[in-house]
Formats: sequence, C-alpha cells, structure tokens
Amino acid sequence: MLNSWSVAGQSRRRVRRPGRLVAAQIVALCMLGCQRGNPSGPSGATASGAEMSGRVVSSRDGQGLAGARVEIEGHAPAETDASGLFRVAGAGAGRRALITAAGHLTRETSLKASLTIDLISLSPPFAVDFYRELARNATGSALQPLQIWDDPPSYFVRTVDREGRPVSPTVVALVVRVVNQMVVQTTDGRLAGLAVESGPEPPVDLRGWVDVEFTSDPEYALCGEALVGTNPGRILLSLNDSNDCGLGTAPSPGCIAHEVGHTLGLWHISVPGLMQSTVVAGATCASGRLTPIEEHHASIMYSRSRHNTDVDVDPSPITGRTRSRGAAVVARCPLVLPG
Repeated sequence: MLNSWSVAGQSRRRVRRPGRLVAAQIVALCMLGCQRGNPSGPSGATASGAEMSGRVVSSRDGQGLAGARVEIEGHAPAETDASGLFRVAGAGAGRRALITAAGHLTRETSLKASLTIDLISLSPPFAVDFYRELARNATGSALQPLQIWDDPPSYFVRTVDREGRPVSPTVVALVVRVVNQMVVQTTDGRLAGLAVESGPEPPVDLRGWVDVEFTSDPEYALCGEALVGTNPGRILLSLNDSNDCGLGTAPSPGCIAHEVGHTLGLWHISVPGLMQSTVVAGATCASGRLTPIEEHHASIMYSRSRHNTDVDVDPSPITGRTRSRGAAVVARCPLVLPG
C-alpha cells in the first residue's frame, strides 16, 4: 500500500511547498522524529563426504531447538535432538535447507562447513508485521530484501554546505555523535570499526562511505533526506530554520538519527518510533534513539545477510553477500507535529 506521499515509486514529505522529485529513486520520508554476526552458542557443525551435522537454535536465547525439522534438498528430512543437533548422511556444503520449528519463522539457507542455524522466535517482542515494515518496506509498494551493510560503513560529515557556507562545528559534532550512537544501537554493535570523518570535501572514491551533506537553501522544503541501505550512501540535512526542523538552523538529534537509520537499511514504520513517517515531538525526537521495539527488530535484521528475503530466505552462495548499491531511497524530515 502506497502512503499518501508516494509518487511514481518515490516517497517524499512536504512542509510548506512541494519538494523536488528525485529521479529514479524510491523516496522515504522522515517526519522529524524525533543483533549482526552469528548467534551465540556452539556451532557443533561438521561436514564430510559421509555426513553433515549442525545445530538449530532460537534467536530469542541462543538455546538449541529440540524437534526442529531440517529438510535438505535431495535427502530425507532430519529432526534435531534435545540440544538442537542434527545429522544428515551424504549432505554436502552448499545445498539448500529448509528449517522449521514450532514458534519460530521458517528459514531457508545454504549449508556451510560450520553450521549453526538460528530461527527467529515468534515470541514477543518480535512481530512479523512490524519486522516487515522496518526491515522490508511493508508501508511502501512492495516487500524489499534486506538492505543492510556487510561491513562497517564510514561516514563523512561535510563542513561546508551546498551553498558554500561553513557549517557550525556544533552541528558537525552533533552529527558525529548521533552517527556513532545509531550505528551501535541499530546493529547491536556488530559493525565494529566505524570511522567518522569531517571536512570540506569527501573522499574521491565513496565506496564504503556515507556522505553527509547540508543545505541552507530557503527553497529546500524538507528537514533531510538519505539513501536507504545503499553503498555509497548519502544524507542531506537542512540548515534552513524556516522548515522548523528542530533546533533553529541545526537539525534535531531525531532527524539526524532517522536519516542515519535509513542509511543502515531501516524503512518507515506506521507506529510511534524513531523511524515513523509521521512523528510528534517528544522524547524520541530529543534523544535520537531507536525505541526498544525498533532496536530489537533491527538487531534481528543484522543477524542476517544482505539481500535476505521474506520471510527469512538467505541468498544463495551464488548471489553471495554483495556490496551492490541496492535500492536508492531518499529519507526526508519535515517539521515536527506538536505533541
């Protein structure tokens, strides 16, 4: 279902005057509003010409799942024992497997020599509909594969805006602080080694970078925008105080964090939270932090591979974990609605 602000495959918000279309990009709006890695537990996995063994665990607590069904292409189904271990004779690495267990999402993945398979628990606070909004753009026109980063992105914060005016060091420092905070919170600390730099001009080769720009253009009718989950990435923040973006000519922490969330692959949600497309002023706006429910689901996103598809289908080894540009999404922040 398209939101009322979706136009020709793009989503955008307006404050007082219509904004400009961004050609060939899906646009997500941000009303100012203001775990990755393998699951814990022993892998117990081996592969040989005679047998493939592994362990199925729950994302909720990392404990083994007894009675889970493991279906490997070309082989009879296997069932896990009391500790979540399974063995399949003659199965080799690279084969596709379908794993099901009561109270968990079914997962399709490829077998590896070292194999622990975690299934997403359906117990609260996890909610499939919310996950699809935050991770797959369910509030947009179609569900998307995960647009997350395999490796830590670097952020470059420009110290001169698009109109050639210097950006306040206070604003630059605020952006640097929020970027560091959001990357850690969104990925549950999985993207270690984050680099945040600043200066008048970004690196010539922006692969692996998110370029953070500013504009003081009075005709720019939004508080900010950001490409969602792309490499290279981009954020544009407004310094135009007539847009009511938060802190006079400085964007609020919530607007900055919302845009950073988009660069990390988060989409809009339809309930209150940092990534909500329409948000009222309040604690989230001031703190620039994900709510606990957003943080939980973002952590699950970053326990998967880029391009994992609905409902929990990992890319094949041929597809791999790529550094492609992904979907081009521009996130934008207009004025805050009164609380």
